[in-house]
Amino acid sequence: MVAWALLMALVVVAATTAVTLLARALERSRGRAAERERELGAVAARLRSVVDSVTDAILITDGEGQVTLANPAAAQLFAAVPAELAACHIEQLVPAFRGDTANPPGPDPARTPPEGRESAAAAREPAGMAAFRRDGSSFQAILDTTPVVGGEGRIVVVRDLDQVRARAAAMTPPALHDPLTGLASEHQLRAQLAARLQSAGTRKMPFSLFLVDIDDFAVVNREWGHGFGDRLLAAAAERLRQTLRTSDVVSRLGGDDFAVIPGGSATPASSARIARQVLAAFKEPFTIDGRSLEVSVSIGIANFPDHGDDAESLLSHAETARLAATRARRRWMVYNQGDEADEVESRAVRLTELRRALDDQELELFYQPLVRVADSGLVALDATVRWRHRRLGLLVPDQFVRAAEQSEIIRALTRSILGMAVEQQARWRDQGNDLHVVVKIAGRNVQDPQLPRALAGLLERWEVPAARLSLSVDENTALGSTSSVLRALADLGVRIAIDNYGSGSGPLVRLRALPFTELRLDAAVVASVREEGGEAGLVRGTLELAHALGLTVVAKGVDDEATLLALQRLGCDAAEGRLWGDPVPSGAVIPLLRLLARQSRFPGLGNYRPDEPSSHKAGGVPFPEVSPGA
Repeated sequence: MVAWALLMALVVVAATTAVTLLARALERSRGRAAERERELGAVAARLRSVVDSVTDAILITDGEGQVTLANPAAAQLFAAVPAELAACHIEQLVPAFRGDTANPPGPDPARTPPEGRESAAAAREPAGMAAFRRDGSSFQAILDTTPVVGGEGRIVVVRDLDQVRARAAAMTPPALHDPLTGLASEHQLRAQLAARLQSAGTRKMPFSLFLVDIDDFAVVNREWGHGFGDRLLAAAAERLRQTLRTSDVVSRLGGDDFAVIPGGSATPASSARIARQVLAAFKEPFTIDGRSLEVSVSIGIANFPDHGDDAESLLSHAETARLAATRARRRWMVYNQGDEADEVESRAVRLTELRRALDDQELELFYQPLVRVADSGLVALDATVRWRHRRLGLLVPDQFVRAAEQSEIIRALTRSILGMAVEQQARWRDQGNDLHVVVKIAGRNVQDPQLPRALAGLLERWEVPAARLSLSVDENTALGSTSSVLRALADLGVRIAIDNYGSGSGPLVRLRALPFTELRLDAAVVASVREEGGEAGLVRGTLELAHALGLTVVAKGVDDEATLLALQRLGCDAAEGRLWGDPVPSGAVIPLLRLLARQSRFPGLGNYRPDEPSSHKAGGVPFPEVSPGA
């Protein structure tokens, strides 16, 4: 009995010891688990801080597509707080999302020939997909996804396509050489001018800026065509290149304008010598396409520091001197202040006055009808700016826009013009007249990555559909652009037109990579359509190719019925010109359209009455029903 009790005691002791040891083991295990949990929590906190610091929007979903985590960048992009996003399914934010959604890469640029790089770049750009913010607004998004390691969810990186394009545009360097002549581009000239200003300012060394313009170049284009004119420009550039020294910077600014920054220090004697050299280079006739042509030039000279200590002043003053030389028929002139006073009166105005005019709202828009060639139904209104100058009266664009294009003020000017156009569209709409408007933008605007966002804000503010606005850019401007800004504008729904086609050197095949839907023929080209062969044949060929590419073709400068009838025979889509009246202020637009709708002396105009709306092709509108109080 004692032995049995002893045995039971030993069992109890053993069991107690085992329980004690097990309890201690469990305690140690719980301690290690707690420590492990604290370590994992610290790692998770560090990972969360990394995710929160990333500037791209990041969403993490579970296997069912429910968002489980959103970083602050995602909250900002989708206009929500992170907790609100965590209550969403991914398809509420990006309806087209599927588990393996990704934006496929385009072709390898290293394997793309240089002449195809721009179109290849467009092909490489991934297509966006619609994404919706929590406030109901939408944007085009690029998505990159990857599976969560060891889990069923996905990590989704979301980027705003507009922002991606804007960053790409900001990083894309402008062209350094003019494509027609091979000379330095305006961008390179400005860079060289900035470098000379910095160097000369430090060493107090004077230098000169020459502007050289071919006299009566518009006559050459009109008489022999723009292809002939382009070949003349290339030959003139070659003569300048051969005449001047390798240390001289020679640039084409556009059109028939060239600029020269001679190397070395400037003196009156050296400026006169260089001017005589340039004039002598043009004494011998040019032979273009077997035709001998005598060409003269006018030269304007501005000197640092006497005539300005910054690029804009030197360019402006050299242009003033060139215009004075043209008027005086003296071949070349050095800037003086008296010339500037004359120039203000006859053509240009100081940029400081234009800044004041913007602040004081001295600018206004005039409008000219753009009509269908087939029946003269209204397609759009072409808007151009006017300046009611306090002293000089009503100024047309040629008297101040070109000067603005040489300065950053062009951005403010363009925004003001767009603001006036969109606001006026809204006012007409509220009166029952839904009118499409065309606005021209400058070369600097095509390099402005902020323009699409600014325009989107204007359209939203005035509730004007983007499809009711067209933006036109000059042919040479379009060719020299990176096209990123144009694509962003087109993505808004705005129509893009190439303006003054035929005035530059760009065949349609070079413009195909750009997002334009309309081709506007230069007035000098249109003037020749009544002739047999020659330029008329080129217009016919351009129309056929443009229509094959799905483009609308507009003829500018249609001033008589004979030209309109010739365009009808060629199959041109639309036209504008003095045949339908000069540009008028906004208050006179509706009365003008009333008048044109009732006239019968132009083909088609007498067939429409405001109380009998006519059918029309896509993209056009009939003359509007005008409200009695409009």
